Amino acid sequence: MNILKLLPKRLTENYEKNLVNAGIKTDAKKYVARIMFSGLLVSFAISLVLSFFKIHPILSFLFSFFIIQVGLYMRISLMAASRIKKVEGV
Repeated sequence: MNILKLLPKRLTENYEKNLVNAGIKTDAKKYVARIMFSGLLVSFAISLVLSFFKIHPILSFLFSFFIIQVGLYMRISLMAASRIKKVEGV
């Protein structure tokens, strides 16, 4: 099952556009799938650790997954904006 089918089409198109604009030369679909999968693994590890501190594991998983994905999307978006600004400034 392809994890990208779970995402809205507009979001995957924005990822692809930002990856091209950021100058990342990898396949966009593989890159996004790798980001999503690594986000799931890291969020699972965070929720496992936080469950030892009596913090609800499902809520910590969802919150950490959301924060990780937003952070990675913003990183790619800022890289793309920076590269576009350099090109336009020349």
